[in-house]
Amino acid sequence: MMSNFWLINLVIFQSVWWLSALFTHQALVGVIVLLALHFALSPSRKADLSSLMVLPVGLLVDQALAAAGVIQFAGNQPWLPVWLAFLWVHFTLTLNHSLSWLGRCHLGVQSLLGAVFGALSYIGGIKLGALDSALSVFNLFIVFGAVWAVVLPLVVHLNSRFVAKTGVQHV
Repeated sequence: MMSNFWLINLVIFQSVWWLSALFTHQALVGVIVLLALHFALSPSRKADLSSLMVLPVGLLVDQALAAAGVIQFAGNQPWLPVWLAFLWVHFTLTLNHSLSWLGRCHLGVQSLLGAVFGALSYIGGIKLGALDSALSVFNLFIVFGAVWAVVLPLVVHLNSRFVAKTGVQHV
């Protein structure tokens, strides 16, 4: 078992975030290669596959934010781009590794961390041109903060339930 896999997972996710934010569709090959690397090295592939069960939450949230006009995708395409779906795939994989400590945090702490860092992540992506929005940075922070105050605790909770059903110890 690879005891420092959490660090590898962190580096993979940060690499995927930057690739996605800077290169969007052109990042897809690199993002898929990093997904294969994650599964090649992961000490808990079965649990990681179970984590993908939370993926619809993220995809639906981003699609709803686009439908509400909070964010726009390149070329005003109506559907969530593939690169963003893969970013969500990689995010779900952090829940068993580099973000596994969130499961031990109080719900209020999860909400606060989600509100701050979820909002900052999206605002960063918008500032780098991966997404667009007509809202001010302040309004974006309010909207994404409110959304992520709910989304992060929800995905942490759902992930723990899905992983528990695999019978695999949480990494």
